[in-house]
Amino acid sequence: MSDGRLTALFPTFPNPASNQPVFAEVSPHDDELMTQAVPQVSCQQALAIARQEYGLSGQMSLLQGERDVNFCLTVTSDERYMLKVINAAEPADVSDFQTALLLHLARHAPELPVPRIRLTKAGQPETGVEIDGVLLRVRLVSYLAGTPQHLASPSTALMPQLGDTLAQLDNALHSFTHPAANRALLWDISRAAQVRPYLDFVSEPQQYQYLQRIFDRYDSQVAPLLTTLRRQVIHNDLNPHNVLVDGSSPTRVNGIIDFGDAVFAPLICEVATALAYQFGEGQDLLEHVVPFVAAYHQRIPLAPEEIALLPDLIATRMALTLTIAQWRASRYPDNREYLLRNVPRCWHNLQRIATYSHAQFVTRLQQVCLENEQ
Repeated sequence: MSDGRLTALFPTFPNPASNQPVFAEVSPHDDELMTQAVPQVSCQQALAIARQEYGLSGQMSLLQGERDVNFCLTVTSDERYMLKVINAAEPADVSDFQTALLLHLARHAPELPVPRIRLTKAGQPETGVEIDGVLLRVRLVSYLAGTPQHLASPSTALMPQLGDTLAQLDNALHSFTHPAANRALLWDISRAAQVRPYLDFVSEPQQYQYLQRIFDRYDSQVAPLLTTLRRQVIHNDLNPHNVLVDGSSPTRVNGIIDFGDAVFAPLICEVATALAYQFGEGQDLLEHVVPFVAAYHQRIPLAPEEIALLPDLIATRMALTLTIAQWRASRYPDNREYLLRNVPRCWHNLQRIATYSHAQFVTRLQQVCLENEQ
């Protein structure tokens, strides 16, 4: 991939805030969380927790997870829950942040298709249990039915509802605050500089060089501009594994799950994170991106300076995905398949967007936003 293509997609922006701090060092808590294996909990132990803490019994099955261990508890065919045993490395205030976020959504946006917390027998939204001498926090939420988007047929028709649903979620989160929301998180685009040291785990030379250029550009051109944009708590991980669609009608969103990467960050990073996973395979690279942005913009109008940063932010999110996934896979080879699940498609699409100029990309998005305003 030539430097010329990179320059065409990512031109130089004026830098009005070059003297401002643009990122924080990764916190030791986040580093420990990302480097600690998931808790070792059996289905039998999880079932015992459900009985003791929630008064529930049924069939317990293990689900995949990146940092925590998750289970599906089937009480009846119409009553299912997800039991999350939280990684011991996660600080208590971060766990409380995620719990408080879900409670906030239940109060302020009950119509949204997101997990709902089930209280313990003692009336608590979260509890602690000791497993093999380690105290672990536990949360039980409703299990949302649906087909993960990555298993459904690609659908341009899904994009308007997906964009609108995310905008509804962000509207609901706009009023949510918490002391732990402004945490340092490796998956936060606005702190992308902290991921650069992990580039050494990217083994393919062409990929390494391209990602290095993206991080260079982020540091010099993108991060200073992000400090000028509106911020709020965002979901921060709307990838196709966290979107559930109706199996019989894959144009309908059944659920948005996994708030484990929620963070206080520039709102436009929410859109960029989602779009990084929504490139279609057709001739029109932006066939999914355009209707998504149009629907989001109709509910939450995007400013021109936010739209202008989207190509860079999308590329930066892809760089985070490729770098963090390969670093973690090197540490946890037993979980390698799950950790690398998004890498091939991500690298493929990152190469594809290099064929699009920055002006083309932004103009398409600006045009569709203007059309929706008329």
